[in-house]
Amino acid sequence: METGKEFTRLLNNLLRENQQYDTELKNFLDYLKQRDLLNKCFDLSLYDIDQFFDSLVGIKMGVSSTLNAYIAALSCLFEYLMREKYNFRDLLGYIGSAEFRKKYLDKLENGLQKKIIPMDILQKLLYKMDYYFSKDHGKSQDKIYHLLIARVYIELLLIIPLKPSDLLEIKVAEIPCKTGHSGFIPLEDRIGLVRIVKAQVGSCVFFLR
Repeated sequence: METGKEFTRLLNNLLRENQQYDTELKNFLDYLKQRDLLNKCFDLSLYDIDQFFDSLVGIKMGVSSTLNAYIAALSCLFEYLMREKYNFRDLLGYIGSAEFRKKYLDKLENGLQKKIIPMDILQKLLYKMDYYFSKDHGKSQDKIYHLLIARVYIELLLIIPLKPSDLLEIKVAEIPCKTGHSGFIPLEDRIGLVRIVKAQVGSCVFFLR
């Protein structure tokens, strides 16, 4: 039987038995197909495993919990293949090592830092927005509304070292404005907003509401 078909059959058998790592293992199978590795899937190298995890960093894998899930998924697969009499002992030991996990934790951390938008770009965006607001362009209320929302997030990015995707988890409705709302922990206590930017953000949020 063709090597790739046999590997796919075994992987699918495992998923029928245990769907816990369905997404991770299907992503691994898709990667092998895309890189033309299916025909050597029973003879993968440590380099091949590194290349797979490298392809995930910053795209499908951004936090340590996701890294742990992929390590657990491949460990489950390799253990299953070993029960089917295939030799995956070296790969299993490799991805289960503390050194492997630390290497990819470091890569995740570096990827997080690289994805933070540079401050000079954010400041230029704010300057261009201010210039736009200062001119009478017959602006629609809808456009002003969306630009003000964008301004709130840009100002937050100036003082919160997060990736944009993480920052967008903070909803406008969750940002307290200067009029005060019960039930909110003051944003400055949670993320250390400086006074002048807090006032600007609060004013924008109050207007948007």
